[in-house]
Amino acid sequence: MKLTSPLVATTLFVLATITGCSLAPKADPSQFFVLNPMMENQASASATELDVALGLGPIRIPEYLRRPQMVTRVGPNQVTYAEYDRWAQPLESSFTRVLGENLSGLLGVVDIASHPWFSTIQLDFTVEIEVERFERDPSGAAQLRCMWVIKDGASGDRIDGGQFDQSEPAESETAGGSVAAQSRLLGGLSQEIATAIKRVAAR
Repeated sequence: MKLTSPLVATTLFVLATITGCSLAPKADPSQFFVLNPMMENQASASATELDVALGLGPIRIPEYLRRPQMVTRVGPNQVTYAEYDRWAQPLESSFTRVLGENLSGLLGVVDIASHPWFSTIQLDFTVEIEVERFERDPSGAAQLRCMWVIKDGASGDRIDGGQFDQSEPAESETAGGSVAAQSRLLGGLSQEIATAIKRVAAR
């Protein structure tokens, strides 16, 4: 028995609708995040104007963190990568940018060069950082563990240094809450380094 024309038309319409739905582009659920510097009033509260030229870097990030996806540590030897929570810029670049802005506000130093800089630039001090961990845990809390060193800008000799190892709870279990906690940790590291720079500059 042949299909009548109305039935054929209806069948074709349904097939076209199904095909159209399957081919329609789906919305990208990805979210992109950036680290933020300290609030201006936080930095100005302990700001000291120093007439120094500061070099920032190199700042070394572990290979497992050098990717767009945000990292969650789920065990001592295990991490997972978020499918949709991503950094808007490379973490190393974001870390360096925010640290530089924080130190500039804390020290009143405008002349901060990021590594690599021209060999002709004369620097009073350089700051090098070796990051070991900078991620969140399943609750959203963030951890930053790193070694930092202040060196003489001319000779490259080590002047001061230390280890920063702290955790910061997140206000929410969302990716945004974790990034805010990471930003606060970076602010704490900035304050520790700024205090050391003030100390060596006063010698």
